[in-house]
Amino acid sequence: MAGYNVPSYTTNNISIGPGVLFINSTAGSTPDTDVGAVRGGELTISREKLDIDQGFPAQSIVSYAIGEDVTLAITGIEWNFSNLAYALGGGTASATQFDFGGSPNFTEVSLKYQHRMAAGSTIDIDIWTANGSGELAIPFGDDVQEFNMTFTALNSTTDWGGTTLDDDKSLFQIRRVN
Repeated sequence: MAGYNVPSYTTNNISIGPGVLFINSTAGSTPDTDVGAVRGGELTISREKLDIDQGFPAQSIVSYAIGEDVTLAITGIEWNFSNLAYALGGGTASATQFDFGGSPNFTEVSLKYQHRMAAGSTIDIDIWTANGSGELAIPFGDDVQEFNMTFTALNSTTDWGGTTLDDDKSLFQIRRVN
C-alpha cells in the first residue's frame, strides 16, 4: 500500500547543494571567472505592487508593478581580494592587496550562477548587469571565514551576445540546460 498524501513528482526536478558563481568585471560580457569556493547562493526576486482601488467600499480593480528588485547573494569562503572589491562595488584589488575608499562610483559586473542538479542538467541564472551591495562583513572566528556577498541586478538593454532584450527580460533569466 502506498503512503497517504504522497504527491506526484519528478525526481529529475529535485536538487541539493550549492553552485558556482562566474563573474566578469566588464558588465555586459559573458561571465568567465569562477569566484571560487562558496557555501551557497540565494536569488531573491521582489516586485513592489501598487493596487488601484475604486468604489465604496474600495475594491482593487488593477495592480501594477512599480518596482522590481533582483539580488543574488553568495557566501564565499576564500580570501580573494577581487571578490571583495566586486561585493563592495569598488576598490582596487591585486593577488596580495585590497585598497578601498573615496570613490562615489559602483563597479558594474555580469554574473552567472550555475547549479548542477543531481540528474545532470544545470540551472543557470544569468544576470546581465549588476553591482555589489556596498556592504561586506569579514568575520574572524573559530570556524571557516565566510564572506557574504550580495549583488543587485541592474536594467540592461542587451544580453551578453548583444541581442536586444524585451522590456520584461531586462534584469535576468533562469535557464535549465540539459
